[in-house]
Amino acid sequence: MEWLVLGDCTVVVEHGGSVEAISDDRLALVAGEERAAMKAAAPGSEQRRQLHARLVRAERALRNRPGGYWVAAAAPQAAGAALHGTYPRGDVTRAALLTDGAARLTTTFALADWSGCLDILEEQGPERLIERVRDAERGDASMARWPRSKPHDDATVVYVRP
Repeated sequence: MEWLVLGDCTVVVEHGGSVEAISDDRLALVAGEERAAMKAAAPGSEQRRQLHARLVRAERALRNRPGGYWVAAAAPQAAGAALHGTYPRGDVTRAALLTDGAARLTTTFALADWSGCLDILEEQGPERLIERVRDAERGDASMARWPRSKPHDDATVVYVRP
């Protein structure tokens, strides 16, 4: 099974009895000063909104450049900078590809681990996983319990059983 991750995505693979999550975290590694300033501001405040806009500008200045991060939607040739790898097909039990908005269930809200995400996908489907993310987002509209840059994010999931 070949996998490729770029931008705000995580691939989760169950293989050989373990679960591995691979994320392209390069966006989180840029604009550190702006990110820290935004995180220090009160959730939901005007100051935080302004600092978020500053962070986005700083991030965009580093998009699709060496030392920055890569997004194919903005430049298809960025796919050449993707993280990628393979697993022997017979070793893979199940796998999923999630955007960061869907991965929030684990990465931001800690309401499931990666194995639990695969369980939800297998037993209840992608819709239920996304519903759980949306429930958590609505339950923390002020972003105080789970600090994040925006109340909601796009959420897309692909689930695979080889």
